[in-house]
Amino acid sequence: FVDPTGAIQSAPLPGRVPVTAISTDAGQVVFGNLDGEVWTWTLGSEPTLLGTVDAQVTAVATNGGRVLVTDNSYAATLIDGSGATQLSANAAPFGAAMNDGYALWPEAVGPLPEKVAEGSSWPDTDLYLYSFETGTTYNLLEETGQQGYPALSEDRLVWQDAVYGSNDIFTMGGLWRKMPQT
Repeated sequence: FVDPTGAIQSAPLPGRVPVTAISTDAGQVVFGNLDGEVWTWTLGSEPTLLGTVDAQVTAVATNGGRVLVTDNSYAATLIDGSGATQLSANAAPFGAAMNDGYALWPEAVGPLPEKVAEGSSWPDTDLYLYSFETGTTYNLLEETGQQGYPALSEDRLVWQDAVYGSNDIFTMGGLWRKMPQT
């Protein structure tokens, strides 16, 4: 881990299983591996096993002690102080993001139309968002084509999108204004 001042910290990697996803937030590093293990490493300590999911970890995101994990079984799982909660059984392996209010992942919503991806077996994906405040999951971005690889910074969302037939980068601000009010 390299901090903003350039100081480097390291710890031995537990086991010999290849790391398949990694994320960091406020001095905590979270990583998942080929066996579905999710590890956390707080700087200055040794890595500890946070939990295990059913398949190879494809993406992790962390914020404020919460961890969002997607895996090759198409599950999206939230791990926090109260345990693990499956948020989706259709999460596509195209990234994950989190801030203090939301967890976000690409959701497989069906096959891509033939004119979009001729001969492809990849799914059509939308960006789904889970609100920690309401406990509700929303289809944030319902478009034909693949939306994936989201990144969140406060209320700004950036993602990769194939809605126009190639891999373009989009952004949207005011994320909290897009959600229904409780």
